[in-house]
Amino acid sequence: MENAVLHILTGKAVQHAFCGHLLLDQCLTDQIVSKIIKTNQDLRDLLRNLEQLFCQVENGEIYVDIVLESDSMGKTVHT
Repeated sequence: MENAVLHILTGKAVQHAFCGHLLLDQCLTDQIVSKIIKTNQDLRDLLRNLEQLFCQVENGEIYVDIVLESDSMGKTVHT
């Protein structure tokens, strides 16, 4: 118990606990999003379109302003 308090006071235990909580949060979020995407075809299509737009911007094929004016981006803003 004394070692645990020492680790907490030095910040080591807090850092490890925080990292653990972040990993757990990410895993739970991934599971929830995966389940939502599997059951919602419209959302799956929207995310696919947004991913394609992102890749096009990343490859320099289109500019960000085109993405901002796209129907897919409009759906995300108004949803």
